[in-house]
Amino acid sequence: MGSSEANSTWTVEWDRNTTTEGGSSGSPLFDQNHRIIGQLWGGGASCQNLSAPDYYGRVANSWMPAGSNSTNQLKYWLDPTNSGASFIDGFDPNNSTVVALDAALSGAQLTAQAVCGDNYLPTFSLMNVGTTVLTSAQITYQIDNGTAQQYNWTGTLNQWQTQVITLPTVQLAPGAHTFTATVSNPNQALDENSTNNQSIANVTVTAVPETIDLLKVTLLTDDYADETYLELRNAAGTVVWSEGNEGVSGNFGTGGFPAPTDPTNPLQNNTTYNYDIPLSAFECYTFVIYDFYGDGLGASQWGGTDGNLTLADNLAAVIYTLPAADFGDSSAAVVRHIDDANLDEAVFNFTIAPNPAQGLLNIEWFDFGQMNVKVYDLCGKLLIAEQTEASATQLHIQAISAGTYFLQLTNDAGNVMKQQFVKQ
Repeated sequence: MGSSEANSTWTVEWDRNTTTEGGSSGSPLFDQNHRIIGQLWGGGASCQNLSAPDYYGRVANSWMPAGSNSTNQLKYWLDPTNSGASFIDGFDPNNSTVVALDAALSGAQLTAQAVCGDNYLPTFSLMNVGTTVLTSAQITYQIDNGTAQQYNWTGTLNQWQTQVITLPTVQLAPGAHTFTATVSNPNQALDENSTNNQSIANVTVTAVPETIDLLKVTLLTDDYADETYLELRNAAGTVVWSEGNEGVSGNFGTGGFPAPTDPTNPLQNNTTYNYDIPLSAFECYTFVIYDFYGDGLGASQWGGTDGNLTLADNLAAVIYTLPAADFGDSSAAVVRHIDDANLDEAVFNFTIAPNPAQGLLNIEWFDFGQMNVKVYDLCGKLLIAEQTEASATQLHIQAISAGTYFLQLTNDAGNVMKQQFVKQ
């Protein structure tokens, strides 16, 4: 891959349909003794190119290269006392002493259930580290400083076996949140090792930028425009718009990005592009910019000129900018279409109560004729649809989960009014 250093890499060709994808850079290569001997820094392997090789920098070469100092050698950090050790075997970070009863938690996560949604799924892994078969345990969990809740687990876990536990969804407002889970009472007895009983996850929920009709994209390419690829995906994950290239000149990075939109008209270096992308009503989108090489639009580190990217709403107000020119393999933003101009036009009036609601939503309007009543989630999925000639209705919402929804009323003249409500 262009390295002038002799024997500088381990070249790996994968078998059994194994491969790497974008984001794998820096991952380790192990030898037969389970010791790290290399770190991934490039290659062409991907799900679309299983036969291409990957290149791992040799740890031995990175140990103390000629002319290196603390910023570009491993020895300074891994052997500061000059012990001369040629390797260090790994160890169990949970506990080096195996006991009979030892339930452990790890891998706590808060996962968003939908694009633009505010419902998050708490999960964690329960492991039996002890020698005794684990058949029951108590898990106490809480979100932020809220009320602690208890989950009683039963099952069968032999030593070193794990099970992913999924808890009920929680609704999170924009801001920073912490999910804490703690295990105790394995087999209704004392846990003999308390050092691995807790797992914590932190997530920051950002307010979703909103736009109407159009998403305005402004891209300034860097000195390596052929590494840049843009795409817009809807809530279902379908690519509805794309632009850019796959890295035509230079087979760098781990690849796996989609093919160019127009390979005969590639993006040009140091050029500004403006795109107006039409959006469907009541839909959530994820906009992603990829860089094939893995250095974002940060060409200045190579002596070139950085690029940049901004997203704006239909009024040209900026709603997203890149966190940094050198953003790595990719950077993503979520946006929501809040429907057309009828959203703010007082065509007819209606009231809903209570809000928040639990089982029934009382709706009353001051209009005559047929009325279509619909409930959508924040991703635009239709959940409830009713039609009535009356001037009021009771909407049964027991079946939908807790969260925020849109209520849409459409009269026989085609006029539309919408309002958000919360299901508790």
